[in-house]
Parts: sequence; structure tokens; C-alpha cells
Amino acid sequence: MVDMNDCGDVRVLKVLVLTFLYLTLMFAVVMVAGLTNL
Repeated sequence: MVDMNDCGDVRVLKVLVLTFLYLTLMFAVVMVAGLTNL
């Protein structure tokens, strides 16, 4: 079972991970677009 005190930390961690993945995806798209334009 998960303690109620850990719910907040887990939620913040998930947000940070999703944000990191989103930024990485956007960076990859920009790099691919840049290489394609060359």
C-alpha cells in the first residue's frame, strides 16, 4: 500500500518526468527538422 504522504511526491515526480520527456521530444523534433532543412 502507498502512504498518503507519498502521493504528493509521486505526483510531482511524474510531472517532472513527463516534462523532461516532453522537452526531449521537442528537442529531437527540432534537431530532425534542422537536419532535414540542411
